[in-house]
Amino acid sequence: MIIWGLIYLYLKLCQLGLAVRRLHDINYTGWWILLMLIPLGWIFVLYFAIQPSKQEPVKWGTYLYLYE
Repeated sequence: MIIWGLIYLYLKLCQLGLAVRRLHDINYTGWWILLMLIPLGWIFVLYFAIQPSKQEPVKWGTYLYLYE
């Protein structure tokens, strides 16, 4: 059980990192992920997730897109 718990925790932390990077990709701060803690907050996070990526530099750097 402990092994499965550690694997679950690792996967959840990976998902959190991906969600924060996605929010940075659309030029929002990662703190918006805390909306998941309130009822129906996941709807807003889902809305953020389906937004198109910004093609200009964002506040967190230019690592989000490739130069041609």
